[in-house]
Amino acid sequence: MLDNPEHFKKYDKHKVLESIIALPKQCQQAWAETTQIKFPASYHKVKNVVIAGMGGSTLGGYMIKSIYEKELRVPMEVVNHYNLPEYVNRDTLVIVASYSGGTEETLAAAQEAKKRGGKIMGITTGGTLGKWLAAHKVPRYVFVPTHNPSGQPRLGTGYTMIGMLAMLCSAGVFGSRRSLAGDIARSLKSCDYNRLFGSFAPTTKNPAKQMAEKLKNRGVLIFASQHLIGNAHTMANQINESAKQFAVSFPLPEANHHLMEGLTFPKTNSRNLAGLFLESNLYHPRVAKRYPISREVLQKQHIPAYAWAPRGNNRLLQALEALSFGSFLSFYLAMQNNLDPSQIPWVDYFKRKLGA
Repeated sequence: MLDNPEHFKKYDKHKVLESIIALPKQCQQAWAETTQIKFPASYHKVKNVVIAGMGGSTLGGYMIKSIYEKELRVPMEVVNHYNLPEYVNRDTLVIVASYSGGTEETLAAAQEAKKRGGKIMGITTGGTLGKWLAAHKVPRYVFVPTHNPSGQPRLGTGYTMIGMLAMLCSAGVFGSRRSLAGDIARSLKSCDYNRLFGSFAPTTKNPAKQMAEKLKNRGVLIFASQHLIGNAHTMANQINESAKQFAVSFPLPEANHHLMEGLTFPKTNSRNLAGLFLESNLYHPRVAKRYPISREVLQKQHIPAYAWAPRGNNRLLQALEALSFGSFLSFYLAMQNNLDPSQIPWVDYFKRKLGA
């Protein structure tokens, strides 16, 4: 099935696979377009950063926070709500992110940031948020998603992640701005993983297809640490929306202190769940030691546990490879489930009811 192009054509009617393949081009377009955005001098003096948005629009924010935890010179938080934390004030950089530009929670957060005197920047394809950003003359990245023909925010993470990252670099929230910008630019030249995970790579040689076969008909518990925690969150989001399959992420070592006991009941867990461990040679040694033991704990409870690790030599490259792997994995799971990965019927139903 996963090596049958005709099967993909039958269900992928809105170019989801094309968007996944175009991830490197998304990243390169966003970097080229955002590195020249200018910021007022006051933006370089902020004391904390809040990224406000929902769903696929903030996946890049979660990834940046994980990847660059060591480089951030100020605290960063991702907020998925109408309201901002009480500490937000004129010393806060607030990034409002809405792929469509019409997300009501993000629009509310933008207005609150303005009232609090926060330093605002925005990222969107346009819509109401795009107009609001222009009207208030704040730094913004309003992009044309040329390389996301599916139109789905979760499949445009190359735009939002690299767009935010470039603007954060320019705003000076990282300790070593110039050297970091050079590292990012070099990494983006070698972030094409289509030959490893793409549809033309046969299942026998394709880790993403192999993992999809292992995870078929199971809820997926995704474990990650440090720079890949944002990837685990992103992967769960994509599997939920694209494959319509249950997935949730947990950070290690935190999950070692509670979740292992929570898998004992119900007894059907062994038939319904599987663990996916995102490993890395860049993890803290004591964290890395936890991974084989954690897999063993699941296996002793008769829950399948699988490992996958990116190969890059720095945190950004590993995160980009994991983003590509997870995007292809969610697509292949959707193909196994015989459905259109672009459609989100329950999210659309909910929004209709909420707006009624």
